[in-house]
Amino acid sequence: ADADSLSDDWELQYWGTTTRTTGSADSDLDGMSNADEQTAGTDPTDAASAFKLLSALPTADRTALVLSWLSVSNRTYEVREAARPEDDFTQVIQAEISATPPVNLSTVVVSTAISGAFYRLAVRAP
Repeated sequence: ADADSLSDDWELQYWGTTTRTTGSADSDLDGMSNADEQTAGTDPTDAASAFKLLSALPTADRTALVLSWLSVSNRTYEVREAARPEDDFTQVIQAEISATPPVNLSTVVVSTAISGAFYRLAVRAP
């Protein structure tokens, strides 16, 4: 246990040592910290392996968005909402979405309470 916020087993899997990196580092320069990569279940040494939204398409009647993202088994996801992108995304509008690798789909009813709302995906590891 080297107190860097990463599981030693996970560090050994990707780097063969527990002292080569830290949780705050972004080893593959993809914009996700190593700690976030561990939570998302992505490969911290491969920039193409990232937790990211693939699309957000409106339904035909424009009352909902169909979100799609890359997913990993043994994770759950949630959709959060905020009025502005700089706000905290504390309003969870869908929770405990099970992974359906390699891609998840979720339909989110567009909020009438927040005109022009912004949405963010979050991932939870077991």
